[in-house]
Amino acid sequence: LSEQVIADVAEQLDLLSGQGLSQVVINFREVRFMSTTLLAVLLKFSRRVMAAGGKLKLCSISEDLRVVFKITGFDHFFEIYPDESAALDAF
Repeated sequence: LSEQVIADVAEQLDLLSGQGLSQVVINFREVRFMSTTLLAVLLKFSRRVMAAGGKLKLCSISEDLRVVFKITGFDHFFEIYPDESAALDAF
C-alpha cells in the first residue's frame, strides 16, 4: 500500500519487461493488501509483456484480493489461476 513499495514493485517489473520474457507468472501467495495504483502497475506490465508477444498469468490470489480485482474490473484483464502449477500448465 505504501508509495515506496509500489515504486519498488514497478521498478522490478520494469526490469523484467526489459528482459523480453515471454511467459511470466506472478504468485500472490504472500500478498494480503494491494492498492488500485499497484493494479495499474500490473496492467502496464501486462501490456508490455503482451506487446513483446508474451503472456502474464497471476496465481494464488487471496479471496480478499479477488474482490479488489472483481470490483475494479481487473479480473477481466488478467488470467488468474488458483496456484502456480495451474498457471504454468496453462502456457
